[in-house]
Amino acid sequence: MVQQLLGEAASIEESEQQTISTINRLLVKKLGKEFIIKIEDVDWLESSGNYVNLHIGSRIYPLRATLTALSKQLEVQGFCRIHRSYGVKLDKVESITPLPSGDSEIKLTTGKVLNLSRRYKE
Repeated sequence: MVQQLLGEAASIEESEQQTISTINRLLVKKLGKEFIIKIEDVDWLESSGNYVNLHIGSRIYPLRATLTALSKQLEVQGFCRIHRSYGVKLDKVESITPLPSGDSEIKLTTGKVLNLSRRYKE
C-alpha cells in the first residue's frame, strides 16, 4: 500500500522485451492510478533516494530506478546528466550561464533553473 502511494514505475518495453535498448514509454503507478508516460514529454530528471522523479511541466512522476542507469538508457533520446542529482533533455535547455565557482546554471524552456556541475560540463 505504501509503495502505491509513493509511486512505482517500470518500463513497458522492459517487461515485454529485455533486448530493446530504446525506451519510448514508462508505466508509472502513482496514488493508485497508472499512467503511461512518453519519454519525449519528460523535461528533466531528479534523483530522490531510490527513485528518480520524472518532471513533466508541473507534474512529477516517481520511478524506482537510479539516475545513473536511467540516464544511460535515455542518452539516445537526448537526455544528458548535468549534476549528480539532475539530468535534462537537451531540447528543453534554453540557456547556460557560467558561475564564478566553475559551475553553471541551466535555464529550461519551462523557466526552471538547475545547477550544471563542473564535473558534468563536458
